[in-house]
Amino acid sequence: MKRKTMFLQLTKTKKVAIWERGGMSETTGAAIVVARADGSRKNSIAVNSIPNGRHALILVNQNDIIVTVKYIDYMYKISIYRIQTINVETRRASMLEIATFDNLKWDDEIVAQTYSQVVEQAKKLATTKYCVEPVYCKYIKN
Repeated sequence: MKRKTMFLQLTKTKKVAIWERGGMSETTGAAIVVARADGSRKNSIAVNSIPNGRHALILVNQNDIIVTVKYIDYMYKISIYRIQTINVETRRASMLEIATFDNLKWDDEIVAQTYSQVVEQAKKLATTKYCVEPVYCKYIKN
């Protein structure tokens, strides 16, 4: 399991958040999706309609799940991370990779099954051409 650090957005009320973001251009796609520790959807506090960009700002907590997807040439590279620590001052989250999908297989099938719903939505986001809206979080359309 590897560790990763992710930059966090600081809100006006000094809370930390991550943007659900992503989409697909002509041949490649990427996505970042946020979920609760149990894999359920979180609420957004702001939404954007930037193609292949930031779609929903979501407050994060320790133990929340981050799913990243890269899609190239009909192949997926997927990582599932758990937020271990949050440093508000440096606006960084330290995350532990708990499962990966590469070379057409998961390295931990149990974790992949637990978070299958959020993973499928992250894959959808990464393969939606010029995506302009969130796919997993709860939000209100304007």
